[in-house]
Amino acid sequence: MGYRELEQCRDFEKLKTVFDDDMLNYFGKQLEEYMNGSEERPTIVCWWEGMMSTEELINQNSL
Repeated sequence: MGYRELEQCRDFEKLKTVFDDDMLNYFGKQLEEYMNGSEERPTIVCWWEGMMSTEELINQNSL
């Protein structure tokens, strides 16, 4: 399954070990919406832009 820009990120493999396909798709959708001009800045965008670590992203989004 493809996650577009999300797959290009350095720690994508770490995310795949923690999150299921539904969550990865959700992150991918948020990232795509942001790249298409959305004003919202969800945590996945902060991670993607390097404003938060992979560990912070995982901790904030783990159940």
